[in-house]
Amino acid sequence: MSFSASDLAAVERVAGRVLEHPNDIHEPQLEALRRVISKFGGVVPPKKEEPKAAPAAAAAEEPTSEPDEERWASDSVNAKYDVPTSGTPSDADEERAMEVKAAAQDLASEGNVEAALEKLTEALRLTPGKAMYWALRSSYFLQLKKPVAAIEDATRALSINSENARALRVRGTAYRHLGRWEESAHDLNEAQVVDYDEGVQELLSVVQPKANHKRDARRHKELDEQNRRQEELRRQRQREQEAEAEEAAKASAASGGFPGGMPGGFPGAGAGGFPGAGAGGFPGAGGIPPGMEALFSDPEIVAAMQDPEVAPKLAQLMSNPAAAMQMMGDPKMGPLIQKIMAKMMGGGMGGMGGMPGMGGMGGMPGGFPGGMPRGGFGGGAPRGAAPPKGNNNDDLD
Repeated sequence: MSFSASDLAAVERVAGRVLEHPNDIHEPQLEALRRVISKFGGVVPPKKEEPKAAPAAAAAEEPTSEPDEERWASDSVNAKYDVPTSGTPSDADEERAMEVKAAAQDLASEGNVEAALEKLTEALRLTPGKAMYWALRSSYFLQLKKPVAAIEDATRALSINSENARALRVRGTAYRHLGRWEESAHDLNEAQVVDYDEGVQELLSVVQPKANHKRDARRHKELDEQNRRQEELRRQRQREQEAEAEEAAKASAASGGFPGGMPGGFPGAGAGGFPGAGAGGFPGAGGIPPGMEALFSDPEIVAAMQDPEVAPKLAQLMSNPAAAMQMMGDPKMGPLIQKIMAKMMGGGMGGMGGMPGMGGMGGMPGGFPGGMPRGGFGGGAPRGAAPPKGNNNDDLD
């Protein structure tokens, strides 16, 4: 007797299945195989209890806050319904699978759904690539109130044919019985696009509002979380700005408000703040003379003292007043020196004598060496000097 190609293919499929799932050797339909193994001295290992993995997250039950009479408990898939994931059926396998499928449908119509499941599992093992068979078996699982198993079979069918209307309806209905409203609404709406059904539309009237409510609640939660993060960032920036302002205020207080970081302000200043000053803060005097405070209340002068280019030159001017002549051409120092002179001459400092060279006013303490040139700054006449002699062309007589 010779074996046909379909016989050999069937033997290979069975052997491959048993190698992948050793417990299948104990299935009733493999009794003949067990006898062959024993006859030739082989030993069939005892059946082992295999731990079942928890249902996938996609099939997990979601909590609900309201009673639901149509909510079913999660289930696990019995290993006896396992089917190989691949295989190339022969023509004979295709014919046999069609016969078995027809028998399964007859059993289901008679109400014997369990027997129908077993028959359809046999058909799937012959032809595992049939989306129609997977969708039909998923409907049998749904009739037995096994939503997780129904979802798995429907998903297998949709992986082969994404527009299988029966698989979409079954999976959408199974999701509904697990309280997974958004997934249920998605599948049921997709099924209606492929093949409209009044019963599905009635189910959608229950599922869709709940799906919308869950979607809106999730979006509100995400928006609240986003707003919370933005508010926390805003507060963090505010705290950083307040800390920076506090540090700046401390630095300003430590430096007396002037550049240089020393009490009194000018770089290189003594205890009184001016270069070469004594304990009183002003050279040769018992502190800042009356009227001198006008210099330090003028915003322009105060701003100039904060300028990193001007502050060193002011310090140089205080220690060497003669440098004023060279600084008059400086675009920043020239106007500032003239302003300081105006303040000193018009601010009640007559007792101090004003700037050096100003007509008998005695000069600024420490003075410009040699006094100011005749005419002072800018060619003006010294205070108290006689007007220059010259031709008088007044035609008054």
